[in-house]
Amino acid sequence: MKKYSLILVTILIFGMIVPIIPTATSTYGSDGVADYGLIENISPAALGETNNSVIKVSDDAPVSSGNPDTNYNGASLEVSNWTGNLGRSWLKFNLKHLPNDLPFTRATVNLYTWGAVGTTDYPIGIYFSENNTWTEETVTWNNQPAYDALPAAVIDSPASPNMFEFGYWYEWEITAEVIETLEQDGILSLAVRLVDEDTHSNTVLEFASREISIVNEYDGIPYISLEYAVPTTSDLLVDGFSESPQIDYINSVNPEFSWTFNDADPNDIQKNHELEVWNDPAFDDTLLMHDNNSEITLVHDTGGVGVSSIDLFDIQMEARCQFKWPSSMISKSGVVDKLFIEMDALSGKTSYNDLQIYMLSVDDSSDLGTDFQSNYDGQTPIQVMNRSVFTAILENGFMEFDIENTFIVNSGLNLIIEFRHRSFSGTAVSSNYTNSGGSIAFSIGHPSDSYNRATADLTTTRTHGLKLEIVGHDVFSTGASTNSIPFGLSVGDSGRFQFKYNQSLIDDEGVIDKILFPAGLVGDVVYENFSVYLVETPHAGKLSHTDMDSNYAGASPTLVLSADEYIVRDVGGVLVIDVDDIFSYTNTHNLMIEMRFDSFVRGNQRALYVSGGGGYRAFVSTPFTGNDTSTYNMLLEFTYEPDAVAYSGSPLVNATTYYWRVRTCDSMGIWSPWETSSFKYEVLTSLPAWSSHLETSSPIELGESMTVSINATHTTGIRQAQLEVDGTNHTMVVAGESYSYSWVPGSAGEDISYTIFLESYSRTWATILNSFDVEDTTSPAWTSTPGDRVLDYGEALSYQLAASDLSGIASWSVDDTTNFEITDGLLTNRTTLATGLYDLEVTVTDNEGNSLTGNIRVAVFDFGSTTTPTSPTTSIPSTALEELGWLIAALIGVIAFLAIIVLLQYRKS
Repeated sequence: MKKYSLILVTILIFGMIVPIIPTATSTYGSDGVADYGLIENISPAALGETNNSVIKVSDDAPVSSGNPDTNYNGASLEVSNWTGNLGRSWLKFNLKHLPNDLPFTRATVNLYTWGAVGTTDYPIGIYFSENNTWTEETVTWNNQPAYDALPAAVIDSPASPNMFEFGYWYEWEITAEVIETLEQDGILSLAVRLVDEDTHSNTVLEFASREISIVNEYDGIPYISLEYAVPTTSDLLVDGFSESPQIDYINSVNPEFSWTFNDADPNDIQKNHELEVWNDPAFDDTLLMHDNNSEITLVHDTGGVGVSSIDLFDIQMEARCQFKWPSSMISKSGVVDKLFIEMDALSGKTSYNDLQIYMLSVDDSSDLGTDFQSNYDGQTPIQVMNRSVFTAILENGFMEFDIENTFIVNSGLNLIIEFRHRSFSGTAVSSNYTNSGGSIAFSIGHPSDSYNRATADLTTTRTHGLKLEIVGHDVFSTGASTNSIPFGLSVGDSGRFQFKYNQSLIDDEGVIDKILFPAGLVGDVVYENFSVYLVETPHAGKLSHTDMDSNYAGASPTLVLSADEYIVRDVGGVLVIDVDDIFSYTNTHNLMIEMRFDSFVRGNQRALYVSGGGGYRAFVSTPFTGNDTSTYNMLLEFTYEPDAVAYSGSPLVNATTYYWRVRTCDSMGIWSPWETSSFKYEVLTSLPAWSSHLETSSPIELGESMTVSINATHTTGIRQAQLEVDGTNHTMVVAGESYSYSWVPGSAGEDISYTIFLESYSRTWATILNSFDVEDTTSPAWTSTPGDRVLDYGEALSYQLAASDLSGIASWSVDDTTNFEITDGLLTNRTTLATGLYDLEVTVTDNEGNSLTGNIRVAVFDFGSTTTPTSPTTSIPSTALEELGWLIAALIGVIAFLAIIVLLQYRKS
């Protein structure tokens, strides 16, 4: 095996081992967690770095080998190795309300030790099961599902004195299992058992079950905790500035506000932002601009005349309270981002300890009863907040709760919100309500733990003031009829389906993140080879089912989802299709959603629709084919990732300071704290001041560098300094208040002009013009030194000379113009040259009149001609033969060498 292959295998092995390293055990007891069972009390959440999303178990039950056909639903969760009897326990968690690409850093399953028999500890593991068909009412030892052979995590290292002690929380890390579940059907099944079931020591360890905790009014319900980072917002800039003096002299009537989104969760993104501009630093006087992509919908307004009384929001003791609003008050559907509860005070801050908030939608429209669990109408509520300490801000009479974006409110169902807390500090306020419409059930200050009390002390008809901030856009919601296309077909059906919504229905723009269809039944829908396309089409009117491509009207569809098997999840009565964030809808044309699948696998849902609502559909499938004006109820959830917004509020007043703040939201729906800044709008007309304008003494020699420098200042500072010469702008180098630029002029001349442009940060300009001279007094230089030439009689001369000069070469000349000529440095003969020597003088001149002269001797010989040559016009010196002696000797040597070669060849032949 290659070395690098061995390293890779080693890494993979360690990667599989890490998940079963034990996590924290009973050390939680030292922090008092055993009293309340809140593991997040020791979490970094208190420091504002991370929070935990909690999902309570939906089904849990033990099974026993001693009674293999008995269902023990409602009992404690037993793990045992009693002789002749093994005990295991099963847990099921519904994670469908979470996005399948949810960013988080860590996931744990948490169990509370309820009781124990025996004193010996054995390692206990958590095992993952792909089978989610079991229920807590029917599971037994004999029909329990199969599970993985290896545990996902194990606690096997004892604390002191034992691994497990009565009355404490314990956690097993299941990050990989949660990720896999989110990518599949959203249901997670886990088995809890001894790692070694072959050794019997009559030991039983009991964990609290959901039913045990409810009946005994104790906070011991098993749960999954997802740790996620709280985002931050930083680098606030106005027109690119954050510091004085520039920030004090903003002169744009629509300055740009920008920021940076930060989040430690893997691949997390900015889902939304909120920006405000005010006229005062307290942000409580006049709001000049508000930019946000959420929509606040009013559920109930008491009109300021509602009754207020002591309730859970101002009680120092433990409290559990359920509020119910009828569906007639829920005007919009969508993902809930924030809750706003109407209070009897206008402003303040209140901190709640161990605050938990749950939300769910129910069909039952009757008033809440005294049994908290029964009020859930058989459903598991979604926990949207779990904070050891949460500070709620009260502004304009409404208290804000920033919850996790994991609950979808359905306008066709009744809404229940449940609050629990142990105490509060800060502003004491009471919530406003009217005595009709909704209902409440609450337990406050009960001596036996109101926080987990199963029975309400008081129920009454009462509707509290409420506003919901909803993320996304409710495109259409008036349909009341139901249709089986495409969510209630028969197994094996296939088809292609198009749904078009008029541009006027959407009235929003952004990157589409999710498509949501409110449904009339309950349950998921599963498809094989499922794909979704989105297209912004100018097509008008009814869609064609015979030529579905024509419905694109020339636009190109974007494939936003493709899966071999895809589960459309039912989240609180809404079918959710989570698409890739790659299609940006501009709201220029109509939106068309196209679904294709090869086979309907399972499910039986009905989409809500109405005929003639401004939408259209076309479909070609194995059971149905057609087109009509059916408009399906539909919501769109957008992703908004811009990190800059231009001011669009009331006109800014000169010489006035303004205050702005911004916060960002991650994909979990968690908002960063507000980050604040300020700027002063003041228009300055003063120009940059300059001095000490210096340049290299003029004239300069061509080829030398010219340096221009200048000192410049302005109240707001110098934004840029540029020097323009020969039609090109150059950025000047800054050193303090000095700006300079150096360059080598490309030609000689007089009054070569340049311009300095100085721009201040208030966008005012100063212009300085000047000129200089460049002279050329340098002669050209030979690129290569001229050399002598030797020619045979009658041979033409062609000798290329080369010279260079910064100002360029103007002309070439040769002194013997009778026999020679030179053009662009190419020396040639004009006549047939007679034998003899020709001494030439060649001159090259540049564009400024500077010349360079070189001497060349051309020798002409007759190497075999019988023709009597004509005497050259150029005189031949008397020493010519002597000077050519070396050449004659060389020729004799060549002839002798050739003779020897011929002789040898002859002898050989």
